[in-house]
Amino acid sequence: MDIMRRRQSWLRWTATSLWLAVVASAFPPGGFGRQMEQVQPVDWARFAAATGVRSNDTFGQTLTSVLQNEARYELRWVAAEQTLVTNLPGWEGLECYPPRFDAYNYECAVRPLTGFAYGMAALLKTGIYSPAASGLSRADALHRTELAIRGVAFTHIDNTPSDYGGHRWGQGAAQSWEAAYWCAQAAQAAWWLWGDLSPQTRRAVAKMVEHDADAFITMTVPYWADRQGKIVTPGDTKAEENAWNSLLLASAQAMMPQHPRVEKWRQKASEYQISAYSRQSDLTNSTLVDGKPAKDWLQGYNVFADGVLVNHNRVHPDYMLAQETCFASLVAVSLARQYIPQSMVFNAGLAYRALTEVQFTPGADTKYGTGKAFAAPGGTIYFRTADGGYSADTYYPQGSDWTTKITDGYLNMDLAAAQLGFDAGKPFSALGWATARAQTLLALQNRAGHDGNIYQPGDWTAKYRGTDELIFQSNAQAWMQGWLMQNHLMSPVGDHWGPVGGGG
Repeated sequence: MDIMRRRQSWLRWTATSLWLAVVASAFPPGGFGRQMEQVQPVDWARFAAATGVRSNDTFGQTLTSVLQNEARYELRWVAAEQTLVTNLPGWEGLECYPPRFDAYNYECAVRPLTGFAYGMAALLKTGIYSPAASGLSRADALHRTELAIRGVAFTHIDNTPSDYGGHRWGQGAAQSWEAAYWCAQAAQAAWWLWGDLSPQTRRAVAKMVEHDADAFITMTVPYWADRQGKIVTPGDTKAEENAWNSLLLASAQAMMPQHPRVEKWRQKASEYQISAYSRQSDLTNSTLVDGKPAKDWLQGYNVFADGVLVNHNRVHPDYMLAQETCFASLVAVSLARQYIPQSMVFNAGLAYRALTEVQFTPGADTKYGTGKAFAAPGGTIYFRTADGGYSADTYYPQGSDWTTKITDGYLNMDLAAAQLGFDAGKPFSALGWATARAQTLLALQNRAGHDGNIYQPGDWTAKYRGTDELIFQSNAQAWMQGWLMQNHLMSPVGDHWGPVGGGG
C-alpha cells in the first residue's frame, strides 16, 4: 500500500510539474497573467441581433463599402510593409509584426499598426468583414490583426525585458509623447477580439494597458492657459493631448471594471475629459459633472469662449476635433454597457458650434492672437454647397499643414453631434454632413490607381507614414458609433461612471 501511495503521489507530482511547465512556457517571466484575469471581455452575445449593416441604413451601407475596400488595401499593406519576426526579447518563437522603428518617429512606427488593428477588429466583430472584398479569409485576416496587436504589445516598455534594437515605447519610454493614443487603439482592438487571441497576446495587452493607465494617476493635467489667463503654451492647445489621454483611461476602465485602481483611472479620466474643451468661464462653472462642480476639476483652460482653439500656431479645425477623441470612448463604455459619464461630452456642443456656426472674415486675425490672416472666402469651417447640399470639404481659416482632403475625426464628430442632438433646431443636419463625407471617401477610393486606399501622393502636405491607417481607424470608429446608434445600443449619459442600472 505504501508503494502504491508513493507511486500515486509521484504521478500526481509529475503531472502537476508538466502542467506548470506548459503554463510557464506560454508566458515569459513575470507571473501567469494577473492583469489578464482583470479583463472582462465584451459580451458579444448581447449584440448578436445587430450583426452586419441594416438594409435601411444607407449611410451605413456606404461606410461599409468604404471600410471593406480599406480592409483589402490594409491587409496587403501590413504584409508588405511590416516585417514578420519571431525573435522579440522575451517572446521568442511567437510571430508578430513589430513597429517599424526605422520610421522617422515613433508615432509613424506604432500608430499605423494600432490603426490597422482597430479597423480590422471593428469589421471582424460586427459582421461586416468580407472575405470576397478583401481576398483573404476571415481566419487569415484575424491572424494578421493579432500579429499587429502582438507587435505593439510585445514592444511596449512593460513587456520588453531588454530594448528591441534600442527601441521600446509606452508611458515612460523615449519618443512616446502620443503613446496613450496608440495604447488605447490597440487595447480596444484586442478587447473586442479577446476570445480569439492567444493567451500570450492577451497577457501582453493587459500588462500594457494597466501600466499606461497607472502612469496617469499622478500626472498633472496640462493646459494652454492657466487660472490667471496666462498663456502657458502659445500656439499649442492641450485639448487633443488631454482627449487622447482620457481615451486610454476610459478604455482601461471599460476593459477592467473590477480592477483595484479602476476608481483612480475613472477620476483621472474625468479630469482629462473635462479639461480637453474647457473655457476660461468654466473656471467658475458650478455645473455638476461626474458628481463635482466643473470648476473644481480644472486648473486652466484650452479653448476660447466661442470654442475656437489654436494649435500649430494657427486656428486649426483638425484640432477642434479634440472632443471627437473623447467620443471614441462612447464606443468603449457602450460595449461595456456602462453609462456615458457627463465629462465625456463636456462642452461637446460648444466644439460643434465652433465648426458649424463661428464665422471667419478674411483679413487680419484680431481675436485669436495668431498673427496670421484669415484666408478667403471666409465663412464657417463646415459649409453647404451652392445648391443647399452638404460639402465634405473643410474651410481652413489659416490653412492646413496636414491635408485638405477628408481626414480623421470629422465624420466621427458629425455622428456624435447627431446622437447628442447638437443639430436640433439648427438649419443643418449633422447626418447631412456625415453622409457627404462617406460618399466622398468612396469617391476618393475610386480614383484611378487606387485599390482600397483613400489617399495618394500629393494629398498630404506633411510627411507622415500611416495616412491610410489613420483614416482606416477613424472610419472604423465612425462605423462603430453609427452601428451602435442605428441599433439603439449606445449607452445613455449618466452622472457617474459604471454599469447602466448599477451603482458605480
